[in-house]
Amino acid sequence: MTLTQIASTGVFVALPIIGYWVAPAGRLGIAGWAMAPVTIAAGLAVASVPLLGLVVLGLYRPELIGLGGWLVVALWAFRTRRSLRMPRLRPSWTDGVLFIGLLVASGLYLALPADPTITGRDMAVYAALGTFIAEHGRLDVPYPVGVTPGDLPPGWVGFAGLYDTKPTQTVQFGHLFPAWLAQAFALGGFDALIRLNAVLAPLSALAVHTVARTLLPAPMAAIMTLFLAFNAGQVWVARNTLTEILSQLLIWCAFALLLTPGGSSTFRLAWSGVFISVACFVRIDVLIVLPLLVLGMTLAGATDEERFGVRRYVPFLATAAPGAFMAAAYYAVFSEPYWSSLSVQLRLIGVLTAAAGILYVAVQLPPVRSALGAMVRSLPFLALAVTATASLAIFAYFIRPHLEPFDLLDSPGHRLDGTRSHVEDAMVNLAGYVGPPVVWLGISAWTCLTTIALRRWPAGLPVLLAIGGASALYFWNQSIFPDHFWAIRRFIPIVMPAMVVLGGVGGWFVIRHFPARARVLVVVILVLALVAQAWRAGTPAFFVPERLSTHGTLTSFASDLGTDVPFLGLFSRGGVGPYPLPLYLMFDVPVIALHPVHSAGRAEALRRLRQASPDAPVSVITDFPLDDPFFTSNVIASRRTAFEYMPRTLEPPPAFVAESTLSLTAKSITGVRTVGVRFGASPSWLVEEDGFHEVEASGDRQQRWTDGTAMLRLPIIGGPAMGVRIDLGSGGPNGGGLIVRVAGKDQHVLVPAGGWTGVVEFDPPLQEGAFVEIVLTSDTFVPATVLPGSSDTRQLGVLIHGIELMASPP
Repeated sequence: MTLTQIASTGVFVALPIIGYWVAPAGRLGIAGWAMAPVTIAAGLAVASVPLLGLVVLGLYRPELIGLGGWLVVALWAFRTRRSLRMPRLRPSWTDGVLFIGLLVASGLYLALPADPTITGRDMAVYAALGTFIAEHGRLDVPYPVGVTPGDLPPGWVGFAGLYDTKPTQTVQFGHLFPAWLAQAFALGGFDALIRLNAVLAPLSALAVHTVARTLLPAPMAAIMTLFLAFNAGQVWVARNTLTEILSQLLIWCAFALLLTPGGSSTFRLAWSGVFISVACFVRIDVLIVLPLLVLGMTLAGATDEERFGVRRYVPFLATAAPGAFMAAAYYAVFSEPYWSSLSVQLRLIGVLTAAAGILYVAVQLPPVRSALGAMVRSLPFLALAVTATASLAIFAYFIRPHLEPFDLLDSPGHRLDGTRSHVEDAMVNLAGYVGPPVVWLGISAWTCLTTIALRRWPAGLPVLLAIGGASALYFWNQSIFPDHFWAIRRFIPIVMPAMVVLGGVGGWFVIRHFPARARVLVVVILVLALVAQAWRAGTPAFFVPERLSTHGTLTSFASDLGTDVPFLGLFSRGGVGPYPLPLYLMFDVPVIALHPVHSAGRAEALRRLRQASPDAPVSVITDFPLDDPFFTSNVIASRRTAFEYMPRTLEPPPAFVAESTLSLTAKSITGVRTVGVRFGASPSWLVEEDGFHEVEASGDRQQRWTDGTAMLRLPIIGGPAMGVRIDLGSGGPNGGGLIVRVAGKDQHVLVPAGGWTGVVEFDPPLQEGAFVEIVLTSDTFVPATVLPGSSDTRQLGVLIHGIELMASPP
């Protein structure tokens, strides 16, 4: 390790020490397994303040944060040099099973992390920003050379996760998690960055286990905790650079402290509020948890004034409310476009928070407290609540998925635009991961526990209301694309852990009524069923290192480029795909991504490329084929690698492994020419086209059929052009008629079965810079109906061998 890496490590070493100092286990009333997640979470909460502060101020240096951690370690060593006593742990056999199980799960996360570099999704944004922060010490991202804020090129598509703002680009989402990714990157490079969640996930599972132990006997709590740890959704998120795991850790530590009966109530509740505050900085949607908790605290105060007076929760509010407000203000200031895009939802959260706060204050008045307590404890209210919960659950699971008209996705430009949304299937999709019995046992247990809590367990109401409210929200609409594992993300912080724990509670309600000997057998059957469910949902995902080596390939590619000149980015996915973001943020390659399949992007790309000459080349990065005939170029760098991934599916969980290819080429373009170049047999971004089938190979030649009406439109470069030569390989088994429209003029041709070659002249010749449009309208045939033995049901017109713009004679 280098000195910088050693220095950067200090903050991670100091986390448990910081947590031990600021949140002593004795004062919190926690012991055993609960100490690890709560102590680490407390250390993370405290260390996040200087970490995020320095990042925002542009003063971040990972070695300085690390040296601060080493200072804490040194102070701790000095103060405890004579009095250090390790806590005495007396693990039971259940503890041993839990420890070994989580160790295996941790190995599963660590051994096969997903590579986020070229996903084009949120995990790529977090990973790229973490790398950028580590290497540049700042949060705001400057524009690449050649792009002026406020004067963006036509067709500029920006970078995924970055907003086009002045004077620099604004990064989407919260920035606390990328700051921790940056520290991990400084510690161990990209390999450490992509494994941060793998380290946090077992701690998060222990936080969930702490809550489970308040509701379940130790063996059942351990069983359900391990079921969560090996759940396919949990495994997938733990392997990716996403915020759900850190949010889960903080939220469930807060829940655990709310349910812990011992220690100092004031101190414990204050720390619970701190954890919720920090979680709001990690994920903006955690803001909804605050009004739900306040509502639960209000009901707790109303239902048991003597033991759980509403004022008891003031320490929680004293830390949670200001922290959530500061988090909201942070998003509004430092990620304003993101904040604005969610303004409707955030206004609703603000209204709910205000309403919950007003009710919390009002319930301190004896008449209000008495009336509210009497109402929610009354049998008619409880019967109505139970009936409503059961009815809504039955509707959501059995009726809504089949009740037309279905909700449709409104996402112009996306491949799923106009298709059925997955929101109707939310509960069914969750059951695909945890199993239908767990879902229904969990809903039943939540209903029973909430009913019990309203009458004689008010301390459980805040957590139960938060779980119920968050679940209802995400069962109604997850506001995310429906492809899995992507769609299950919304359930990871609260809903899935809660459903697993409550499913265990529901199962235990049943199991405990069996005789002792039969109970053991039933538990064994339960374990086998959960193992089978985890295996079914997790195979083959357990064994697929998604996109392995793509970061290494991109690293090698970028090392050959240099960063002294800007690169024009022309990608088959329109520039919004996976390549520009990592090239720029991770590797400092100044790539200007244009949208070559849209008119503005194509025009801007052409404008820049037409200036290319041997003395003034234009550098381009592309994933298009190398042999594009329109360009004279020299290859600067080229990389190609295959990788495995899990194809996204609308039928969760994903069950197949596919292979894709990362293929990038950097070229120095020294000239562009369309006159005298054959085209049409294969697509090119420079040619607008429509009405073609897929490319076919004939020996070493490419060709393709039209569908009866084909159009090609391209500029005249290297002109003027006197006409167009058309080379057709076939007009169908019996030949057919063809209308060739060029420059608005029609020519009728009879194309024999063996093909046709002809010239259509321009009168007058088309000059440099003009555009020519070629339309081929022909008779069609279906091979399956006219050719014996054919199963080809395509509608075919004529077979294109090549088209060429002919130069005018001098």
